[in-house]
Amino acid sequence: VPAGLFSGLAYMALECDRGPKTNMLLDTAVPQPPGENTSKRPLSAFCGVYMAVGKRSVILAAALVCLFGTSSALICASALQLQTFGFSTTAIGMTSVPSALLQVLISPCAGRLATTPKRRVMLIAAPLVVLAGTLFAVALIPMRSPSCALVLLMLSLAAGSAAVATAD
Repeated sequence: VPAGLFSGLAYMALECDRGPKTNMLLDTAVPQPPGENTSKRPLSAFCGVYMAVGKRSVILAAALVCLFGTSSALICASALQLQTFGFSTTAIGMTSVPSALLQVLISPCAGRLATTPKRRVMLIAAPLVVLAGTLFAVALIPMRSPSCALVLLMLSLAAGSAAVATAD
């Protein structure tokens, strides 16, 4: 319900803004084909920034969506896996604390490193590769004991948080 409410409010705010269309990055007017009425296309209003910037913004958004989705799936899957091993709800909840702290520490450092376009591309691509490699390696190790499962799942959560912090 809250997501639908905020989406509706965002749509109404976009519909109320009927000023001249400008490219936010270049601060210039966006040319429109003659006779085209963009008020009938709410998707162009929502995706206007991505359409103005181009392919790179779509790739960045897709990478971030994949990273956030992977991180959320890891949190859910690790909680379910630890529950099968009989961990308490407090212990399961505490497993995500180190990865959250790691994300808090890595994010500002990654922001300081992203000074050139080449570095920015590497800071988006490298976390995807490192996360995939870590998850592949963790998947190969059997989780036979609860302590082994705890360590492997916390490693997976840390890798997911580090990837999100670096790319975001």
